[in-house]
Amino acid sequence: MLYSIFAFIGLVLAVPDLAVQWAAKSHQEINISVGATDGRLQSCLNSGFDIRYRFEIKLCSTRANLLIDCRAPVILIRTLEYDPISESYRVTSDFLSDEEEPESFIASSREEGLNSMASIRQMPLVSLGWGKDPKQQFVNVRLTSDCKGEYNETLARIGYFLSLGIVRFNEHTTGWISFALR
Repeated sequence: MLYSIFAFIGLVLAVPDLAVQWAAKSHQEINISVGATDGRLQSCLNSGFDIRYRFEIKLCSTRANLLIDCRAPVILIRTLEYDPISESYRVTSDFLSDEEEPESFIASSREEGLNSMASIRQMPLVSLGWGKDPKQQFVNVRLTSDCKGEYNETLARIGYFLSLGIVRFNEHTTGWISFALR
């Protein structure tokens, strides 16, 4: 009985899996993909709320004295919104560090919208500041998922301040995942 309660809590609080891999044999670009979306995000879409993924990608390198030096992260925000009038899904993608307007497109189905939102294809390492010594460099990636409108923002902020900034009730994060550039 107790085991099933913990299993249920684990499924409810589960965060999507995150994977990083080479895009081609040239080792100049990487693909970042999110595994199956969790039940919380599926119920978020069923309730008419928007899903937001915040990808943080940063290039790090190790020095001779074992210190780790990381560059500023590149942040990509992806949002999936359902339009009940046209019965379509709109995926919006925005790199926060560039000067360009966000890109968006209309997906015909929920699966197409989730698949396009949950992957970054052929991200050039040069855009992260990739140097000439890949043996000492690695990429750190973190995903934060959010259901926009699921929680009252005021209540979520009160919980954030009461926990001294440790817990955010409206977001789930994967933690940093490292990918070696060898």
